[in-house]
Amino acid sequence: MPVDQWAGKLDRFSKLTAYIDNTNLISDLEFEYHLSPEQVVEVQKVLKNEQVHYFRISCSKYEHFKIEPVYLSIKNIKGKLIYWKDWDYIFQKIGDDYHLWCYLGGIADIQREIKLSEEQISKYNELGLAQIDYLIADLKRLNDSIEYPLAIGDNRRIS
Repeated sequence: MPVDQWAGKLDRFSKLTAYIDNTNLISDLEFEYHLSPEQVVEVQKVLKNEQVHYFRISCSKYEHFKIEPVYLSIKNIKGKLIYWKDWDYIFQKIGDDYHLWCYLGGIADIQREIKLSEEQISKYNELGLAQIDYLIADLKRLNDSIEYPLAIGDNRRIS
């Protein structure tokens, strides 16, 4: 996929670096993130998994280096991904609308998806991902969700 298409699929996309083989990638990660030998082994395990086409790297002063496989088919997403966790939730912008999908699971394989209201968008702009975390937690409450019945009443439920 060309770089401009990646930028259209991922919110806050900044750059794309391509590697011909994993050796150079691992070497660059070792240098950039000051990886320990244990962390290098962890990276190698993720890269050897042929089921994984993408992975997510995170590192901050509060959290050590972490590499995680991404199973979500990013190329098939309808909008621009903002926030997601595999098999749990997806928050994305499609056109001018914000959509939140949550997986509740269970025998019936329950899922919920809503379009955010103007008030929820305003709170997201003010509070950031904390607002989305609140909505995720609320939508996952099967019988006592506050937001899901409101979305149904406002015709914002997406089937």
